[in-house]
Amino acid sequence: IMKIYTDHSDYVNTVKKFGEGYFISGSSDKTIKMWDVSTGLCTTTYKSYSNVRSVAVLSKERIISGHCNSIINLWDAISAKCITQFRGHFGWVNSVAPISDNRFISGSRDKTIKCWNLSTRQCERTFNEHNGEVNEVVFLGNNQVISASDDKTIKHWDISNGASTRTFHGHTSWVCCIAPVGETEFISGSADMTIKHWNLSDGTCIFTYQGHSGSIRSLAPNGSAHFYSSSCDGTIKLWKLLIETSIDTKKGHTNSVYAITIIADDKLISC
Repeated sequence: IMKIYTDHSDYVNTVKKFGEGYFISGSSDKTIKMWDVSTGLCTTTYKSYSNVRSVAVLSKERIISGHCNSIINLWDAISAKCITQFRGHFGWVNSVAPISDNRFISGSRDKTIKCWNLSTRQCERTFNEHNGEVNEVVFLGNNQVISASDDKTIKHWDISNGASTRTFHGHTSWVCCIAPVGETEFISGSADMTIKHWNLSDGTCIFTYQGHSGSIRSLAPNGSAHFYSSSCDGTIKLWKLLIETSIDTKKGHTNSVYAITIIADDKLISC
């Protein structure tokens, strides 16, 4: 462990890289914080009225956050003021992700995914084919989105028409997290304590990684051949793609590791 960042007063649920030398974190203490990686100091605090479940960086000037009160906030990253709010979900907003300069997607406990327009501040489309809580949404480019759900599945969507094009079955419990690895493959982490490696084109599971003794909470690709995973077993593991045994196990947390993000070569932030 190189540095410990301490300023939140409750669980830290999410972390994301913010440019070079900084990252942001969202907490159940109802705040988002901007951190200087080198000094370990919090440089800005964004105060909200509800627990922060998810954050995403839109640009150097704008941040979005999803909350337990079902609202999404758009923030001025410099002034730390909330610019506007997006309402439409009816449950925790577990995941937010940009898809263009003017649009983003969100996944919620209400089992839906929504596509939002930043200019009109309206929901453009709702995707409602999951039968469980949506835990993470990831934009792949070319109008493609994948989503992970408590219904034990991952879905691939065409956001231009709102239809799911493929459903990936194989996990035996909630799918908590997903991450692309290359242009035609992705990995998923589940409460069944496994990570699965999928082919986007035909829906097949290429490989299964096992080694954690708790739910997989977060995945972070590291270069073209490796990825990190974090778990409720309190550890972070480094894996090489298509190799069954993990390369390294990092210990230091005394509780579940909910999120990880890579900030530089072989350097990551965990919470």
